[in-house]
Amino acid sequence: TERDKRMVAIHEAGHAIVGHVLPNCDEVHLITIVPRGQAGGYTLYLPTEEDDLQTYSQLMDFVAMGLGGHAAEQLYLGEFTTGATSDLKKATEVCRRMVTQYGMSDDMGPIYLGGDHDEVFLARDYGQQSRTYSEDVAARIDAEVQRKMNDALARAMAILTEHRAQLDGLSDLLVEKETIDRAEFVAF
Repeated sequence: TERDKRMVAIHEAGHAIVGHVLPNCDEVHLITIVPRGQAGGYTLYLPTEEDDLQTYSQLMDFVAMGLGGHAAEQLYLGEFTTGATSDLKKATEVCRRMVTQYGMSDDMGPIYLGGDHDEVFLARDYGQQSRTYSEDVAARIDAEVQRKMNDALARAMAILTEHRAQLDGLSDLLVEKETIDRAEFVAF
């Protein structure tokens, strides 16, 4: 429907603008609102160079960019749609790895807390996941992941609020053309 097209355009424009503004995100190469598989649309980023190691800043910029669509929905609707499910999953996974595997948490400190969910113990049901830390530590992990997600969403909201005119214009262009490439995006 036209409503769905508009919502996907707003969502993808949010990703593209946040990713373009943040210094540690890859370059936007394509934005489309043409559905593919279960995605209503997508924004394609390609790196300018290979990068095997990522910094805290790079990961947090990636999470903010991933939440850019969610933030754009909030700005336009005052609420969220179900269109950000995959984005939320990826962003949450990155934040959880930052806290539990990469030592990128002020609260938890430089510690590896697992994340290897393929361990199977004979005394447990086959395939049941186990963890090697307490409920208190699990609650602290959850709180730290939530804090990182909230910080990234706030950054995305601030960027889109500051660049609202570009968000509006890019959304309109996407509704009109459905797909734009890097040259059209940069010229915009």
